[in-house]
Amino acid sequence: MAGVGKGTPAEKAGLQPYDVITEFGGKKIHNSTELRDSVADAGIGSTVPIKIIREGKSKKLDVSINELPEKVIVPKVGKFKKAPGAAAPFDLGFTLADANPALRQQYELEDDVIKAIVVEVLPQSPAAKAGMISGDVILDVNRKEVSSAKEAYAALHKGSNTLRLVRQDGVVFVVLEAK
Repeated sequence: MAGVGKGTPAEKAGLQPYDVITEFGGKKIHNSTELRDSVADAGIGSTVPIKIIREGKSKKLDVSINELPEKVIVPKVGKFKKAPGAAAPFDLGFTLADANPALRQQYELEDDVIKAIVVEVLPQSPAAKAGMISGDVILDVNRKEVSSAKEAYAALHKGSNTLRLVRQDGVVFVVLEAK
């Protein structure tokens, strides 16, 4: 799970960001498409057992299935401080900047955002291959909440890095391999 909305069935069931759903209603889940299809096939109002992996441990939960709201609310992110963009370390192929009024307007961000924003992704780079796009807002890097480009870059390390991002269609995870 990249994000869990307040008051949603996922939150009520106890799901948390970084949980990996491995089984839904007794059916093995291999990807997000299988999960989405399984949820769609479940009857509204039913309670379905799920299995998750949380911090390396298997856990069972029950989730109630409800209708999807007509409008998905994207979490608001805070206000950016003005700073020049700087390229990510380890040749990951993206550039972050702390927002300013022009960037907030360009990416249609709320005025109270305090996070780093992706302002450039180089074609064929590890960031591009992982699905990062300009306008992504960095929530955390390797499970460490960050509020500036400097903090985001400092949290990156050689090897595998997990970033949680907000974009127009919701919260997503990106895994980047730094050599």
